[in-house]
Amino acid sequence: MNRVAWLSLLSVLLLVGSASAAYIEFSAPEQVRVGVPLVVEGTSVPPGFSDPTLNPGFSTEIVFYYTPYTKREVARSTVIIQQDGTFQTVFETAGLEKGQYALELIDPDRKTFSSSSTIRRTLTLIDRSGDLTITSPLTQDFDGSLQVAGRVKDLNSRSVQIRVEDASGIVFGPEYVLTDSVGAFALDVPIQGGGTYQAFFYDGGEYVDAREFLVTEPGEPAVTPTRTAAAQTPSTGANASGDQPSTPLPAFLSLLALLILILVRQR
Repeated sequence: MNRVAWLSLLSVLLLVGSASAAYIEFSAPEQVRVGVPLVVEGTSVPPGFSDPTLNPGFSTEIVFYYTPYTKREVARSTVIIQQDGTFQTVFETAGLEKGQYALELIDPDRKTFSSSSTIRRTLTLIDRSGDLTITSPLTQDFDGSLQVAGRVKDLNSRSVQIRVEDASGIVFGPEYVLTDSVGAFALDVPIQGGGTYQAFFYDGGEYVDAREFLVTEPGEPAVTPTRTAAAQTPSTGANASGDQPSTPLPAFLSLLALLILILVRQR
């Protein structure tokens, strides 16, 4: 077999090998603020093609690792290929440590995905919760507005974005509020009544932290309950007043007659 034939055969083998392995890739942000959901999106459609290499309904898992020194699993999520070849999942980051993390797409049998696939991404979680200081009271009396004042360190601009919510939804924002040179801000948010309010703070659209405020409405003065004595059931009969019953008169006369009889016999 000549050299041309060998090269042709090798090309065919490579194509067959490539066709047997599916292409898959996914993307994720390189940096995420702690508390902001981590959105992962992927596809099984190779660049330059229109058809997916994995059938709709194919599923596997993406594992979320904490990787400062050794790899430690934080969470995992099952992803399913949709009709157009794409998939998506979301990981919550609230409460996680800041630092280095990784996402890894699990190859079910270690030969499903082609070598050109992207099955691993690294990212950094940034925690700015310590950058927010609230100076307005967290518990306030209702007067028609919620006072939100404080300071955010190391802002990217001279403004902070604020959103306020109550149990029914958003009551303010998101809106940019002007700050001074050290990141201080003050805001009066119109509200309709008392309750619990959540204020969320962002720097250039990136999450910084959140605080909870309690607004109380003046109500009726508290009444101290008084203990009511238990009702006593009245007694019935001759002993109701507490006096001992008197000795009946006929019994007394019989006793007296008996004593007289004894004295008479002794004589």
